[in-house]
Amino acid sequence: MKEIRVGENEAGQRLIRLLSKYMREAPDPFLYRMLRKKNIVLNGRKASGKEQTVSGDVITIYMSDETIAKFRGVDMSCHGMELPEIEDHRAQAFRKRIVYEDRNIIVIDKPAGMLSQRGTADDTSLVDYLTDYMLAEGELEQKDLETFKPGIVSRLDRNTSGLVAAGKTLPGLQALNELVRRHQMIKRYTAVAEGSLEASVRLEGYWSKDEQSNTVRITEQKRSGAAKVITNLQPVSFFSRFGSEYSLIRVELETGKGHQIRAHLASIGHPLAGDVKYEGHAVKERRGQLLHASELVFPSAEQLPAALKEAAAARIQAELPEDMASFVGNALH
Repeated sequence: MKEIRVGENEAGQRLIRLLSKYMREAPDPFLYRMLRKKNIVLNGRKASGKEQTVSGDVITIYMSDETIAKFRGVDMSCHGMELPEIEDHRAQAFRKRIVYEDRNIIVIDKPAGMLSQRGTADDTSLVDYLTDYMLAEGELEQKDLETFKPGIVSRLDRNTSGLVAAGKTLPGLQALNELVRRHQMIKRYTAVAEGSLEASVRLEGYWSKDEQSNTVRITEQKRSGAAKVITNLQPVSFFSRFGSEYSLIRVELETGKGHQIRAHLASIGHPLAGDVKYEGHAVKERRGQLLHASELVFPSAEQLPAALKEAAAARIQAELPEDMASFVGNALH
């Protein structure tokens, strides 16, 4: 038998969703069957799975430890060690990257070269650093990770640096996701494009992705299955490096799709400096594209859910990293 006491980070979601997180290997039909047979009960009573959980609820699972472990994907030969130890060095490194933090959310200045989320089980990502930081700060306990994990909402490519917003609590994560869905959180980037981009422009196009090559194509004409994307570009200054012309530009997204900025600039003949994947030329200062998420702007309080009230009207900024600032030089001023 196992009892799960619902805390703040589990509350507010349907019972079946919480169970699916806890026993990730168990299919939903199986969980519904266990609810019908009262092998899983909520506060001592039969439940349908559709109930909204609240803090203080108690979920009781009447199964053997071995069966629960199997559906959780836990190797019983390593019982008691399935949760990771706190990596102090990761927590310390993470603290230096924090730009904004309150009870529910946190904004981090991600360095180029770091994954936002794991691609494989062996990867280390920004989410892992965030988790270790919260464990070290006492904002999470190891047992909390059974049903809740902090998560990011403004994912950046590995070689793009800059601001990433994350939810430290379930209400914070849900509220951030809602802002992103409604396009209410303004995201601005600083970028270096090849050639001279002489005027501000609002680019509209249709985005599609080739999963096999992990590349994106943006076209002016609508195609089947393509999503509309909008990218606003504003030139700041022009400069030369090693006989080539570059534009320092500000970018603001009205939509947010993977590789959107990179593919949109390439589509108009101004690929990002260093972005060899999208027709740009390598630069020695940085491995990858010269693109930095430099600003996040939150809406006013009346537009925000309760979990984000502390961030009302916040304008969060991150300076250019050293490698990008070195390449741009005096063009930034």
